[in-house]
Order: sequence, then structure tokens, then C-alpha cells
Amino acid sequence: MTATTWLRLALLAALSGCAPVIAEVSRGTDGTDTTDDTDDPSLPCGADEVDVLTSESDYHGPDRYLVCAPMPAIGACPPAGDTWALLYEGVSPPQDPEFCSWLFDEDCGPIDLEPNACCYVAHAEIICEGRPLRTDDGLRTAPLVPGSWAAPLDGVALRPDDAAARATWERIARAEHASIASFARFVLELCALGAPPDLLADATAAQADEIRHASQALSVLHAITGESLAPGPLSLDGIELRADPAAILRGTILEGCLNETLAAAEAARLADAAPDPALAAVYRTIARDEAGHAALAWRAVSFILDRHPDLRPLARDLLTGALAPAHDRDGTPDHAVLREVVRPVAEAVIGPLHDRCAA
Repeated sequence: MTATTWLRLALLAALSGCAPVIAEVSRGTDGTDTTDDTDDPSLPCGADEVDVLTSESDYHGPDRYLVCAPMPAIGACPPAGDTWALLYEGVSPPQDPEFCSWLFDEDCGPIDLEPNACCYVAHAEIICEGRPLRTDDGLRTAPLVPGSWAAPLDGVALRPDDAAARATWERIARAEHASIASFARFVLELCALGAPPDLLADATAAQADEIRHASQALSVLHAITGESLAPGPLSLDGIELRADPAAILRGTILEGCLNETLAAAEAARLADAAPDPALAAVYRTIARDEAGHAALAWRAVSFILDRHPDLRPLARDLLTGALAPAHDRDGTPDHAVLREVVRPVAEAVIGPLHDRCAA
């Protein structure tokens, strides 16, 4: 079962009150995801036919790009499949590196194009994950400080010199910790709306999930670096509760329905590609939990619209904009998850969406 199929079924099943869908994500024999939107593995390298990717300004959505990175100190370019960390050296971080990151899947290489450089043709995406803690000034996270949130995690290889892996898991740990506070705010907002006990109970349980995710991320970070870290104080300056139902609806759609769905899809893909069984298990746990959080967000949207049917046009406009080929949502790519998961679930909750292209 592919990542998008699993996630679509999981969300629709949860919305229908059915048991969650538990299945492994299957990939093709070449290691690529078997969704219809993936590149044809029979395509030639075509290095002269793809755009060069050096920064977000070169990015026009999920596609194949030519990515060149400085040759490592050993003086040789690794084969395709072993360049996860190297490719990050050739592309500047996304505009919001605390929340979004590059996801690379190499097609072929290395290609001898530039001296002292390793070039590859790779499928690249910008992925944004989880339920952030937003303020008017952007996203809020806490710094990491020496501490004891990590638990023993056997089976993850020690890679103290892997700067990209260190940065990734630091980012994940800080984002998951911020999600604890974001869910705390969500619980209070549900209370302000007079939400039923099942929504409140599930939102509280989701907050506990984020505590576990942050601990797992810090455990992975400890396993690959040997450092014991914990989240430091989280500044609450500028953090305000949203009391207006329209504002709560907007936040739930953007932070829960969209971001949590993207987080679940990313974790499912990374679980399949993880080099260590223990790392794969962490990703699978996160994928399952984030799918549940996305379903919770959709249920909350349904509840809000039942109480405030006049907000249905707002929900439809927000989701239509997110699913449009050229949309404005910060850092979120228009990829298969939005088309194949978010759209059918959105239409199951609020009805048919606008089609801006047809219009």
C-alpha cells in the first residue's frame, strides 16, 4: 500500500468512525514510491533537460532537478542512494528552515559536470511538517539545552560527523516540542467553542503524542551524536488564544488538516527509506500518530461548521487555495498528498471544492 493510499484510507476511516488502517507503505523494486505521480524509473538521466537547483528561488514544485554539492573531503563522489546529507550542501535551506526542509530522492549520478563537485539528478520537494506554534512574527520553538529527555534507542548507528542528520533531528525535536504547546492552545480553543468530550479527549491525547515524539527525536539525536539534550524554555510572548470561530477554523485547517497530513505522509515515506530498523520504527510511530492528528483536525472542522455553517465558504476557499497549482501557503508544495489525500477528505467533510483552473 502506498503512502498516499494508506493516508487517504486512514483519514476517511477515522472520519467514518471505523478502525484505523494499519498497513506498511510499499515501494517499487527500485526503491521509489509506487504512487502514480512518481517519475517513470525508465527515464534516462537527462541531466541536460532539468533545471539546476541551488535555492528556493529555483524551485517550481516537486520535480527532477540537477543538484551539485561540493566534493567531500575523501575526494570522491558517493553513488546515488548515499547522498542524503551531501545534497543539502548544494542547496540553501528553505525560507523557513525551522519548519520546512528539502526531501531528495536521487535518480542517478554522480555526473561529471563541474570540477570538485558531485552532481546528481534528483527528485526534490519542500516538505513542511507537524502542527507549529504560530505567532504574528512566524513560528515559535524553544532552544535545545543539555538535558535528559532522551531514552536509550538501540539499533541507530552513531554518526557524530553527519551534520545534516544532526540538524534534521534537532529541527524535528524542536518542532515536536512546539506542537505540545500548539495542542494546548487547540484544547483551550475547543473549550471556547463548546466542543464535545470526544474531541477534547482526543486533542489531549494528541498533546501526549507530541511529548513522546519530542522525546523520540531527542533519543535519535542522542544515538547519532552522543549528546543528551532537552527543550529549553519556550517563550510565550505574543502567543494569543484565538476566540473567534473563523480564526479557530482557519488555524485548524492550516495547522491540522494540511500540516499534520503532510507530516504523516513524510514520516511514512521516511520510515520506508530509513537505514536503521529503530529509526524506521520512530518514523512509523510518528506517521501513525500524525495521521490521527490530521483526522482529529478534520473532525474539529466538521464540528465547527455544524455550529457555524456560515463559515463553510471560508473553509472551501482556504482548501481551494491550498490545492491550487500555484497557491500561497508558506512553503507547502503542491504535490500528490494534497491532490490524492487532502482533496478527497476535504470534499468528504465540506463538499465539492472550487476548481480555479476550470474557472
